[in-house]
Amino acid sequence: MKRLGVYMLVLCMFFSVLVPVQVKANNNDRITVNGYRYEILNDHEVKLWDYFSGAAEHGDVTNPDIPSEITCDNKKYKVVEFYDSGNVNLRKLILPEGIRSITLNEFKSFKNLEELHLPSTLESINTGFCSSMANLKKIVFAGQEGDYENNFYQLKDGVLIDKKNKELLCYPAASPKRTDYTVPDGIKTVVSGCFANVKNLENIMMSSTVKEVYGGALTSANIKSIDFNNVESFGVSSLFRSECFDKCKKLETVKMGSKMKTGGSPFYENDSLKRIEVAQGNPYFHTEDGVLFGRTDGGKTLICYPAGKTEDEYVIPEDTQVLMSYSFSMCNLKKLVVPKGVSKITGAFNYGDAGESKNPIEIDFLGDTLPQMGKWNFQDLYNGSKLLFKNQNLVDQFNQGNKENQYIYAQDQTKQVSVSVLPKVTAESITLNQHKISAVMDYPREKVWHLIARVNPSLSTDTVKFVSSNPSIVTVDDFGVVKAGKKLGSATITATAGTKQDTCTVIVKGNMNHTNGESNDIIISAQEKGGETGKPVEAWLYVYYDRELLVEGKDYTVSYRNNIGGKNGTCKELSREKVNGGYCIKGMATVIITGIGNFTGKAEQQYEISWWEYTSGGQTPQPTPSTTEQTKPTVSTKRKITYVSNPTNATYTGKNIVKSLSVKAGKTKLKLNRDYTVSYSRNKSCGKAKMAIRGKGNYTGNYIRYFKIYPKKAKIKKLKAGKKKVTVYISKSPGGVSGYQVRYSSYKNFKKSKYKTSRKTSYTIKGLKRKKNCYVKVRAYKIIDGRKYYGSYSSYKKIKVR
Repeated sequence: MKRLGVYMLVLCMFFSVLVPVQVKANNNDRITVNGYRYEILNDHEVKLWDYFSGAAEHGDVTNPDIPSEITCDNKKYKVVEFYDSGNVNLRKLILPEGIRSITLNEFKSFKNLEELHLPSTLESINTGFCSSMANLKKIVFAGQEGDYENNFYQLKDGVLIDKKNKELLCYPAASPKRTDYTVPDGIKTVVSGCFANVKNLENIMMSSTVKEVYGGALTSANIKSIDFNNVESFGVSSLFRSECFDKCKKLETVKMGSKMKTGGSPFYENDSLKRIEVAQGNPYFHTEDGVLFGRTDGGKTLICYPAGKTEDEYVIPEDTQVLMSYSFSMCNLKKLVVPKGVSKITGAFNYGDAGESKNPIEIDFLGDTLPQMGKWNFQDLYNGSKLLFKNQNLVDQFNQGNKENQYIYAQDQTKQVSVSVLPKVTAESITLNQHKISAVMDYPREKVWHLIARVNPSLSTDTVKFVSSNPSIVTVDDFGVVKAGKKLGSATITATAGTKQDTCTVIVKGNMNHTNGESNDIIISAQEKGGETGKPVEAWLYVYYDRELLVEGKDYTVSYRNNIGGKNGTCKELSREKVNGGYCIKGMATVIITGIGNFTGKAEQQYEISWWEYTSGGQTPQPTPSTTEQTKPTVSTKRKITYVSNPTNATYTGKNIVKSLSVKAGKTKLKLNRDYTVSYSRNKSCGKAKMAIRGKGNYTGNYIRYFKIYPKKAKIKKLKAGKKKVTVYISKSPGGVSGYQVRYSSYKNFKKSKYKTSRKTSYTIKGLKRKKNCYVKVRAYKIIDGRKYYGSYSSYKKIKVR
């Protein structure tokens, strides 16, 4: 009997293997049907997130059968979302109707995919999805060839574009249709991966509406030229990539417009690039002999030396300050001269993923100090390459830095790069780029120039030194950066290399240009001296520059306009007052101050003059000419505050909140408690705080600014489940909040959320489905000027409804 029981147990186990096991959901989140794995989104919808195992077992991984509907536990689900993490074997992907969202991992390989069929129900597809689809021949929409559109996307001449005609999403890389392509009018953005790996296109023209081309947009494309004439930016970082056309092996010419700017390092492994062109007037970039530079104050940044240039030697311009990442990527130079002005190098020398440099390069550093460098600045230099510095001390510094930070790196460890001292070369001549500089000073009274000393021969090892003859007026640093400040006058800058010299004269003058009243520099007071009717009436005159009284004949000359009263005079009558025997008439004359000596320009100031007119016959009474200077007027030298920034909003802290402001008078930035004061009110509790800004010392003016104090992050005490309801208990938020917003959903990601408002610290959510999870989070709000301003949401809590 016992043995019979064992037999029966074995038979039950055997037949249980033969009977199909009912598929059940795993923790209500993930299920597997026919080897395909899904994520349950709600009661009737799922997301397909892994089909590879199922396709390999039950179908074809090159052309998998993607279902539109599945059954699990006798319950049907519609497939509405699709995710593919990458399938190198995939050749044809047909996504069925009903799918609304598609995600194709742009960092995984779809290199063999030739056809992509999209459903008419598509609402979203991730940017950059086609980045690795090097063999994609066509995109088909809703099962029909040719142009098509739904409510979110359109297929136009085989190219995928968003419905609003703003974003160009995907040009099939292996499309055989054309060699030239013009981006359609209306497109504003070319997204990452759009032209990646294109095989047959040679020339791309951007339409006048395109403003941005994202990083990775043209990766590994076979294009020869691209015209960015109207584009405002390219290489903007898209996730991890900033290189706009990295590994475009056939690219020869890039044209940039007058508004173009770029982010990151757009050039990488462009072996054939011969020339970059920039339209005139571009404030960010310019080119010199096809080499791309960025503009900086007092100097420039070398962004790209085209790797396809054929010269053997290149001397970097003297005013270059920075060598950007990949700026000499793949270059075939045999010799490069780095001038003294280069102070920073960020990964400039790189020979691509394979590290295939073609010949040794000698890099000569002419600076007296070591440029700032980082890890892997010199990657994969050819065996036998040389780095040469001006002296042994710099060689020692470099070797120590290389030991600590690995400046030199090679994939092939057998490659050797030597570091040594430049041979002594004496300067034969030195020439400055400017020999006379004239500056007219305005606020802020500081001007900067960059003197560039060109030494012949360029490889001279003599140190260039700069000296100012009058440092109180003009200063100069070791790099030739010249600065002029408040003081007026002149100075001579002398540049010396060995025994050779060259000079530049710098003349600094004050600017008198203004009309009527006070400027940042000039203050004028004018009062009439008095005089006879019909004759010129001059003024007692006081002219201040930077609060110092100037001298007539030394600093300025004086002339007048419309300063003669009377019937035949040049001054226009503005008013008259009846007096005994006639009228006292008044008008406005103008005094003109012209700068001389250390000043230039003209300033004008009106002043009042008066004259007499007799009405009862006889001669007009004449006033006695004034020969005594009037009392010197009090001239206010205070300046008015002209700008106060708006403070940013804040979050309640329980303490008085203090904000930073930018306060200016003209272009001069003022200092708190020296030039202005700030007082606060209502700056602790939630609500609207007030700041009163008042001028102090040499500055006048009153301003009011406001900022909002939001509630701090709320907190849920606990949740209590009831029959078809959940009660939320909230920790009281400090700072005088007005109430709380309760957000709840049946989904962890708060899809299809509902919102309720409560002025109390508890709220009961009613009408919930039994046995379902309820996710809740809350935030406090404060009513300010009739509007609710919310703090941050609390962490969510989950509870099952009874």
